[in-house]
Amino acid sequence: MKTLYSLLYNIFNKLRINKFVIKFIFSILVSLPLKTKGQQFFINGTVKSNHSGNAIPHASVVVKNKQALITQFDITDNNGKFQLTIDSFKVSDSIELVVSVLGFQKKSCLIRQDIRVYDFFLHEKDNLLDSVEVKTRVTIKSNGDTLRYNVNAFSREEDRSIGDVIKRIPGMSVAENGEISFNGKAISNLYIQGDDLMDGRYGLATKTISKETIKSIDVVQNFQPIQVLKDRLFTNDIALNLNLKDEKSVKINGQVTIGGGFPNQYDANMAIMLFNTKVKFLNTFKTNNSGIDYSHELNLYSTNNYLTNKDNLRPKELLSSATINNPDLAKERFYFNHANIINLNNLYNTKDTLQLRLNVHFFTDKNTFNFNSLLYNYLNTDTIAFSQSQQLLNKLISSNISFTLLANKSRNYISNKISFNFSNTTNYSNLNFNNAIFNQHLKSEIHNFSNDFVWIPFLKSKNIIAIKAYINYYNQPQQLLVNKGINDSVLNNGIVYKTVDQLVKMPSYFANVSASFTIGKKHLITKQYEIGSIVERQNLFSTIEIEQLNGSKNFFTGDKGNAILWIRNKTYALSTFSINKPNYKINLSLPIVYQSVEYKQQDYLLNSRLKNWIFNPSINAQVYINTEDFFSVNYNFKNNFGNITDIYRGLVLTDYRTTQSNNTELQETYNNGSGLVYHFKRAIKLLFANVGVTYNQVKANTIASTILLNNSQQTILIPFNNSQNSITANAEISKYIFKTKTKLNIKTYWSKNFYNQLINSEPINFSNISTSIIWEIDGKIGGNFIYNYVGNNTKIEANQLTRSNQPNIQTQFYRYDNRLLLGYSSHLFLLNIKLSHIYTYQQHNNPIDYLFTDALLRFNLKKAKADISIEADNIFNIKQYQIFSISSNQFSQNNYQLRGRVLLLKATFNF
Repeated sequence: MKTLYSLLYNIFNKLRINKFVIKFIFSILVSLPLKTKGQQFFINGTVKSNHSGNAIPHASVVVKNKQALITQFDITDNNGKFQLTIDSFKVSDSIELVVSVLGFQKKSCLIRQDIRVYDFFLHEKDNLLDSVEVKTRVTIKSNGDTLRYNVNAFSREEDRSIGDVIKRIPGMSVAENGEISFNGKAISNLYIQGDDLMDGRYGLATKTISKETIKSIDVVQNFQPIQVLKDRLFTNDIALNLNLKDEKSVKINGQVTIGGGFPNQYDANMAIMLFNTKVKFLNTFKTNNSGIDYSHELNLYSTNNYLTNKDNLRPKELLSSATINNPDLAKERFYFNHANIINLNNLYNTKDTLQLRLNVHFFTDKNTFNFNSLLYNYLNTDTIAFSQSQQLLNKLISSNISFTLLANKSRNYISNKISFNFSNTTNYSNLNFNNAIFNQHLKSEIHNFSNDFVWIPFLKSKNIIAIKAYINYYNQPQQLLVNKGINDSVLNNGIVYKTVDQLVKMPSYFANVSASFTIGKKHLITKQYEIGSIVERQNLFSTIEIEQLNGSKNFFTGDKGNAILWIRNKTYALSTFSINKPNYKINLSLPIVYQSVEYKQQDYLLNSRLKNWIFNPSINAQVYINTEDFFSVNYNFKNNFGNITDIYRGLVLTDYRTTQSNNTELQETYNNGSGLVYHFKRAIKLLFANVGVTYNQVKANTIASTILLNNSQQTILIPFNNSQNSITANAEISKYIFKTKTKLNIKTYWSKNFYNQLINSEPINFSNISTSIIWEIDGKIGGNFIYNYVGNNTKIEANQLTRSNQPNIQTQFYRYDNRLLLGYSSHLFLLNIKLSHIYTYQQHNNPIDYLFTDALLRFNLKKAKADISIEADNIFNIKQYQIFSISSNQFSQNNYQLRGRVLLLKATFNF
């Protein structure tokens, strides 16, 4: 039995299971009958800190015999006290008393029969987990909130960029769009040697920076990017930092790729980069028509909340070409494109720690998208079907320029960022809708200017003030021209007409000025008090012009169109309280807002003035079980109000078959959200896991009333109290096996949503349930054979409920997605074969089964610093793809045109 005690204790201790759990298990075990010899006596004592003299709770106290087996076990209480029962023994038996606890050095002594009280004073030590180096040269270090990965330990011969390495690191995952997550949480930003070169758009960096440039990758939890606020204001953000191998390098690195293939394919790019402590730049030019999507490089992933400007509620797009969602395939399979991008990112650090950064993006694309779909709208007494096919040509020009001046010092922070953005998107499409054939033309522009200023000095009193000023002008004019008289009963009094032209403009002006005062680090609770003012002014102009069959033109006679003036003013006081202790971190936000909203349009006698007091508290906390495991808890309440797109009265043709207007006062919603997540980490063992649950409830005073007709859809926002409820649960585990260099990852997700809609004047309740499990294994066999398997099983159940919440219409959808990559890698060449199998099944429909096959052969020319590759995608030339989808009362069957077989020959040169 004593051997059992020792074995279990060692196992639990290595796993670092909660000490209360260990004590509970041992309390059961010690209650079992033991054979003892001789008499017994009691010993007791205390465990305290040698530095502070404070008692140390939850310390493990064990008794070991001369064979080093554990015979007794106890855990100190909140006062640091322990008590043990000892069997009588001989002096020569060398019975040892050992005390250990995380954060302190272990201490031991021999037990004597004449001593009953043992007091220990432990020396503190850094929570630095020992570096571990095994035969595979895997090195991982953990120091406080920072976890450091050695890049060489996870890189392979076939890897070309640091992004390839990140995908393989346990605990990390990279989404299809390039967003990186760590242990289930998206990172707030990616830095290169501490600098934000990419301005939060890090997708290009991970795909371009060579793995040879980076020494290690830091994962920093509770990351605070502003030095003045470090260790003062708690955040729960996670950031990634790429540590350079040579911080003083002055060598410019680059890469040039030239490729061409069949049918009429091209792919070329050039990248020039330099990284050191003073200068960093990453500049690229790319062009292709082979299905590579550059828009991911422009995605803003940064989630740093401190500098986010509050409540800049830009109006949403009102007009669309009514295309269906993209197929759930890799975009290169259906993306017929001619794309070009110039991406310039340059950063310079001066000697006095002033940083200058210029980011310039210019993107053009011309792509086509062809599909047909059949959409069923299920009602309690009827089913309405929409059939459409569309050949879409999309042209895009987008440019963005931002210049940032930054000084991020320990006693002073100042930042000013000025940004300009312009884009022009034009869609041309040929449609067949319910056997009506016509063309349409949609043009959208974006004009966006902003200036963001922040100054945070550190005062002599060790307190902090912050001054922030943000201004923004934004406009997105849109024009939709449909050359077929669809929906004439609504738009033209039942008279057949030739074309309809919908125009919308929504210029918006926004400003936010605030000042805050933070009481310094010496207090247990860090207090921040902020006052600010927000001014928002918007206009909505819209007209519908109709061309009659005789060529004459007139405006829509059903109403006066839209010419609304919207003004929103807010004055707010925000109190934030933070506690940042080793065992727990808490952040409480208490904003009080006085809001005044005015909107008016004389044509509808619309002149409303609303004044409200708003209180939106939120709290998030982290409670640590030990230095690696913690619970994160959050709750937030939001009382939100709509914007100008919720109150316009004039009819808007939002797409060729849908009209929309409003007949209600300003929408008001109440949102209650809460979540609980347990984060588990064993850094040295490279084992990561998380499990969590979230609940969200939204109550609103309006509802979108939809009128479905045989050839059209009309939506009106009307007064109606309704609510939406959702609950989600998820779990994830990631493990790295050292001996085989294998990464294992399993994710599971479950969600249930309850909501209601008003369709054809009938309220209908819905309940949707979604379940999915994803597993991945990535490894290498024998040093040369590589494999990667990803499986994704998904089940979706959509229920239309009766008034008693019993299913009236029930639909189930299943999808099984399996991807397998097999390959051989050496210093001379790489050969990959990739199989992607997709199986979908929906009730009352035949199952759909697809198998895509791709191959890659790459030869390495090390002396020439180059490689040559042959890529074959969609080898079996699948040109059509069909998929089912379900949501609320709708079922759709969509068919897409795919690119078919593509062959590419590429040559890449490094310098």
